[in-house]
Amino acid sequence: MGCRVRYCCCGCTLATGCIILGSISLFFAALGLISSIAQLNWPNIAWPLFSTIMNVLLIYGSHYRRSPFILAYLIYYTIQTVLICVGLIVGVILNIVPDVIEDEVLSSVLWIALGSAALLLPLQIYLNIVVYSFFRELKEGENGSLVNDFPNQEAGAFTRVSPAYPNGANQFASYY
Repeated sequence: MGCRVRYCCCGCTLATGCIILGSISLFFAALGLISSIAQLNWPNIAWPLFSTIMNVLLIYGSHYRRSPFILAYLIYYTIQTVLICVGLIVGVILNIVPDVIEDEVLSSVLWIALGSAALLLPLQIYLNIVVYSFFRELKEGENGSLVNDFPNQEAGAFTRVSPAYPNGANQFASYY
């Protein structure tokens, strides 16, 4: 089942939140990609390139309500979150074990990076929950759920409504 939310952090819909998240992430991924290309740093170009592609998939999937594209991004984002957690653990171990890092400047920079990652990790987990919630909303909408959202309908008259269109505004609604 997992943890789910109904709205994004600013009170907007999950679809809008995913589009905003994808756009902001796409901006930073594109900056990383341009930086790697400008420095001719070819071995490090794969991650920003892959990140750029995944963010485009999230924007496309959110805009056109295509769950497979969102699932691809969700898998990528979950792997990225796990790698950050592993990096935090390894970084703390490297700083705690004596004489592993003898340079005090490098140790200080590593602690600052670890602190930044630790502060951003809860935000990343929350945004992962937002994307997951939207993915589940779309999957449930594909199956359809019988909901009586229209009070002026007769009792027993149900409409197949997608959770992506919460107030029965689904243009493909069918009446039984």
